[in-house]
Parts: sequence; structure tokens; C-alpha cells
Amino acid sequence: MVRQMTFAERWRAIGMLDAGMSLRAVGRHFDRSHTTIARLLKKTATTGTVAHAGVGVRRQITPRADRRLFRMVRGNPTLPATLLRLMWGERSRRGNILSSGTIRNRLREQGLRSRRMRKCPRLTPAHVARREQWAMQRVHWRLQHWRRIIFTDESRFRLFRNDGRIRVWRVPRQEMLQQHVQPTQQQGPSVHVWAGITLTGRTELVVLNRNVTGERYAELLQAHLLPFATRTFGDVGEWMLQDDNAPSHRAAVVMQLKDHLGIRTLRWPSRSPDMNPIEHVWDYLKRQVQQREPPPQTLRELEDTVVAVWQQIPQDFFRWLILGMPRRISDLLNTRY
Repeated sequence: MVRQMTFAERWRAIGMLDAGMSLRAVGRHFDRSHTTIARLLKKTATTGTVAHAGVGVRRQITPRADRRLFRMVRGNPTLPATLLRLMWGERSRRGNILSSGTIRNRLREQGLRSRRMRKCPRLTPAHVARREQWAMQRVHWRLQHWRRIIFTDESRFRLFRNDGRIRVWRVPRQEMLQQHVQPTQQQGPSVHVWAGITLTGRTELVVLNRNVTGERYAELLQAHLLPFATRTFGDVGEWMLQDDNAPSHRAAVVMQLKDHLGIRTLRWPSRSPDMNPIEHVWDYLKRQVQQREPPPQTLRELEDTVVAVWQQIPQDFFRWLILGMPRRISDLLNTRY
């Protein structure tokens, strides 16, 4: 949406015209078309002012029409403004259907803005019930409970990645210039890693050179998780492991190892990455890696960059995420699916 010229800019444009500048020259100065400047000149000549004509005009939309619009949006919040104006059908005094801009303004006054939809796993009623049951069992947990949990997970970092976050300043019809596009590659090489976080520390970032099977995950727990947990908590009974329901995490060899070593596992509801604070760590880590200049060009450079950024994350960031677990559980119970 093009920014409107300010009151001072409109008077400056008139002054530049009076000084002998052409309509096109003034338009280029303010990044406006010469027809816009011509209309401004004509308006000033007829009214003696550069104020917008709409200032002070009485609103034409009735409260009843407003309520009908809001009901339509609540019933289907994904409808675009261009379609809403046709369904709403309100007209101005001249008989024209009100514009999409009017729709957006009316909704904005009620605190409604068009935003990207969040993505989440598809949840069945059974998933929702299990998530709520899990949350109810932990809604009264306090700091002494969460400080004993080691939150762990794996993640994959791709060498060529475009997540839609990068924006570019450009003028219309220049979207395909080389400096305005980001090359993408389907799938592509990647680095697979594992790590864990607690309220007071973190594990090392382990680069996984092959797919995580049950045997590989059991080795990872023995070689990396147990030494960290022993240094941080001491006795094995003083902490609990959080891992999700991936097949490798629930393999028979892994369950036998946990029973043998006495590792307690925090029961985790299916399809609930939103409740795991380490998911936010991965998101933060990927954004930091993506912003590196120059960006990694090889898998080895990507691996070194990921490890370096992991070590630079302040512990207060992990602490803030884990201290937010009571709020996450409260939000889950207050959410209506």
C-alpha cells in the first residue's frame, strides 16, 4: 500500500510547481505519478487547501452493517477482503460497493489484521483428548519439576534453505531480478544433529552421520546423554528424559536400555512439538545460521557453523523457554480446537 503524502509534502509539491517545475519532475521527487500531482494542483486551485477530501466526512456504514461484517469474518476468517466486499454488499451514497480498503479499515478498527496462518500437525479428537489429559496432569507443576527435565530432540539443517522469512525492498515488476530472488533447491544435502537442554545447562551438539535407528539412539544416550546428566544432576533418579514418540525413541532396544539404566522418561503426547521448548531453539538456530555472512557453501562449513552458533546461544534463552512451560500448558488447556 502506497503511503499517502503528508500535509507538508503536499504544500511543498505546490510550491515546487509555483517555482516552475514540471508535473513529472515533482512526481519523481515524491515518487508519485504526474497525474497525482495534477489532481493535487487542481484541488488546490478550486478549494484553496491540500487537505484530503475525506477528512471530516460522516461515516456511511451503520452499526448493523458493521455487526454483519464481523459475523461473516468470525464465521470464516480466511475470506479475503476482495471477496468479503462482494458478500457484504454495502454501498456508498453514490451506489458503489464499498472498497476492499474500507473492509480492511473497519476490521483493523476492531483489532483484526490479516496475518499468516500458523502451521501445526493435524490433530484428531483422540490426539486432542490425550494432549489435554497430559496437560491436566502437569498443570500444577512448578519450577522444581521442570528443572529436572532434560528436553532433547533431533533436527535437520539444509545447505540450501528458503523458509519465506527473507524480505527484499523493490519496486513493482522487478521481482525476478537476480538481486531480488533467492535460489532454492529441492531437498538437497543436510546436516542432522541431536542435542538437549535443561534449566541450567545444555548437552553438546551431536552431529549424526547416519539415520537414527533404535541402536543408534541407544548409543547416543549412553555416550552423550548419560555423562551430561551425571555431571548436571548426579544420581540417575534426580532427572527425567523428554524425547518424542519417534519410532527410534520407542524401539525395544532403547526401552530395554532405559529400564536397565533406570532412566525415567517424561510421557509425551503424540503430535505435540509445540509443547517442546527445544523446538524453538531449533528455529532460532536455523535463523542464525541462515543470516551468517558469507553463508555456508559446503556440508562441512554448515556443520561447523551450526556447532559454533549452538555454543554461542546464551543459557538465559534456554532458561526463558523452560520457565515458560506452565504458560504453554495453560494455553493448551485454554485453546479451542
